[in-house]
Amino acid sequence: RPCITLCVPQDGWAHFEAIFWEQDGYYLPPLVTTSVDPDVDRDDAGVLTDPSTRILLGGGRVLQDNIDGGRLSIGVWLDRCHTWGLGGEFIGASSLTRSFSATSEGQPVLARPFFNTELGVQDSELVAYPDVISGTVSVSARSEFTGASFHVHRLRRTEEGCKKWLFCGCPEHFCTRTEMLFGYRYLQLDEGVIIGEDLTSLDTSRPGSFQIADGFRTINKFNGIDIGLKYRCTRGYWTFDGSVKLALGNTNQKVNINGATRINDPSSNPQVQTYPGGLLTQTSNIGQYSQNQFAVVPEIRMNWGYQLTERLRLTCGYTWIYWSNVVRPGDHISLDVNENLIPPPEEPFSGALRPA
Repeated sequence: RPCITLCVPQDGWAHFEAIFWEQDGYYLPPLVTTSVDPDVDRDDAGVLTDPSTRILLGGGRVLQDNIDGGRLSIGVWLDRCHTWGLGGEFIGASSLTRSFSATSEGQPVLARPFFNTELGVQDSELVAYPDVISGTVSVSARSEFTGASFHVHRLRRTEEGCKKWLFCGCPEHFCTRTEMLFGYRYLQLDEGVIIGEDLTSLDTSRPGSFQIADGFRTINKFNGIDIGLKYRCTRGYWTFDGSVKLALGNTNQKVNINGATRINDPSSNPQVQTYPGGLLTQTSNIGQYSQNQFAVVPEIRMNWGYQLTERLRLTCGYTWIYWSNVVRPGDHISLDVNENLIPPPEEPFSGALRPA
């Protein structure tokens, strides 16, 4: 043989899993309220401190449902004895969504609560109130998770023999192998909250309509070094696979905040005017923000399997992944609002720059 030999890999592996995961949802502040008292005063309608106010959306965690998707693992062994190998993995999960919509011609009352920084009290923006305004308010929240990794596999230990097992009095053949993993891991978490309003004035002396939109989006991208150990035990047709991994790296965090208000006022010229900012998004916080944070991503995986044929194995297992440092949309929705910023803004402007 020559001193340097290039060979096509002899064999490898392909493993597909359907995943049914549950993720830790994110908190949303109270975004939509109503008043159970039909005679509630206009200034108290939907205000969080009023006894008749009920929260229709927010004030808790959302998107804690199961994630459906798949994980594909493929790889090749670089030698006949399976001591060195190269493998890759891709995780694709379905997008989680939560939608809410409410419409009223004035009764029941609909409102969006906020804290009025100028008055120092809880306040609300009316979506529907008798003889004042009618409209629709909608909220959409979503979350999408993907990931990929690449590893070098190095065999560290093998063992083979025959012994008795728990609940089995007869000696049975077994073999084990332990591998060390070293490689790269990428994760991405893309989430967002969109709040929209379509309002029509019921006051005949002040006709007009409004379209209001608030948008919050967060993107987390992790890139890091991944190390770990993988263990497999085979007993007859049964197998157990377990792995422990730890990724260390950087999370690039981005927050995008945007909003707009479109006012159709028949008494003004021009009749239709568009302003930056909605209710919780104003010129004080609209923009794109980015930072880098150190993060750790541990993963524990356990799979139990049964060998159906020589090359086909059915498995069932559990995986736990923790991402130490991410931004979520709810963390950047502030209910502190300076009413002088609400479109059309007061000129000259005065007061605190809120929301921040």
